[in-house]
Amino acid sequence: MKREHLGKAHGMIAETLRDDAQHHRDSAENHKTAMGKAVAGNPEHEYHKAQHAEHTANAARLDEQAAAHEAECEACSKATEDELNKLVPSNFSIVTPNAPNIRAVPRAGQKDVSTPQLEPAFAKILGTNLEDEE
Repeated sequence: MKREHLGKAHGMIAETLRDDAQHHRDSAENHKTAMGKAVAGNPEHEYHKAQHAEHTANAARLDEQAAAHEAECEACSKATEDELNKLVPSNFSIVTPNAPNIRAVPRAGQKDVSTPQLEPAFAKILGTNLEDEE
């Protein structure tokens, strides 16, 4: 499950990066064409020359990033679940009240943070019973 999910995520990122790189290559080509029409030394020529160089560099950078994500996609497809479980952070708590050494520090005049103010309509949606909590 993780393997397919991570592989698909890296594949989608790589595809997006390749599309962005192609956009920059197209823009670089457009600036190169416009640069050829302008007279050398003219501010327009210098602008198109700078934009051509910038778009070319961005395309190369995005291609490198896409290649890295494609390599990760390949690695995910060959990885075992045990290898992927190493990526999960340890000692991680989603519920902060149970986390050690974490406590809310109320400010002067603040309502008590230890008792949740849950309306009955939300309690029904969330599946909690207010009578059980009190």
